[in-house]
Amino acid sequence: MYIKSLFLALSTLLLLHCNAQKNTDSSNAKTEKSLDHHFQKIELEEMTRGSRRMIVITPNTKEVEINRKISSFKTTETEWKRLQELITQLNPEKIESFTPPTNKRFYDGAMAATIRVNIDGKVYSSQTFDAGNPPEQLATLYRELVSSFKE
Repeated sequence: MYIKSLFLALSTLLLLHCNAQKNTDSSNAKTEKSLDHHFQKIELEEMTRGSRRMIVITPNTKEVEINRKISSFKTTETEWKRLQELITQLNPEKIESFTPPTNKRFYDGAMAATIRVNIDGKVYSSQTFDAGNPPEQLATLYRELVSSFKE
């Protein structure tokens, strides 16, 4: 009887130790994964009746489309890293929850804009907002993307 109790106690301790180690490993993996996202594409689309502007940025290329006229550029490493930093600071999973401050797009008072980010094969999309007046949390990223329309 004494040996069975001792064996049961040792087995329980061993299982608890292994489970604690497993939890530590998975939390470390989550932390590393959050720091090492695989960003594939960043898009900004602005449109209203008769007008459309879109920018698609990947690690290698940047395509700017203004009313069906497409211009292609090379994405610099500095530019790509800057965009990744901005998105990481936002927490991509929360992008959808940012509320637009104005609603002029509902009556063609502004172009309707949307930001989409493709990370690890999953697309994170903002709510549609008025071009030129993004949610406060997206303002810096938006300005960075819009600057490409000037090229």
